[in-house]
Amino acid sequence: MGASYIHECDKCGYTFHTSGPWEFYRDREGKLKDYGHPAPRSREAEILGIKGLYGEMYCHICDKVRKIILVEFKNPSDDSLSVWTGRCEPEEKYIKEGAIRRKK
Repeated sequence: MGASYIHECDKCGYTFHTSGPWEFYRDREGKLKDYGHPAPRSREAEILGIKGLYGEMYCHICDKVRKIILVEFKNPSDDSLSVWTGRCEPEEKYIKEGAIRRKK
């Protein structure tokens, strides 16, 4: 569901790549791995389920594009539609005071 962009600064013309959000899972060692969309990229991804969404953002200090976790769910989901429609419960650290909430 994510998209890829090339951003160009209006002032200096500097360009950089950014993308997302993308579905991810955590492998058995806890490392972030691309899940794939609309179907899992691997048997491992299919078994472990979608753990959250990440984006690729530019860091002007490092001058690099970095993976940034946007949300990580309490429980992995095997249903992409649930992830994209907000039916997966985020881990507590991703719940912010005053954030937009879905209706229950």
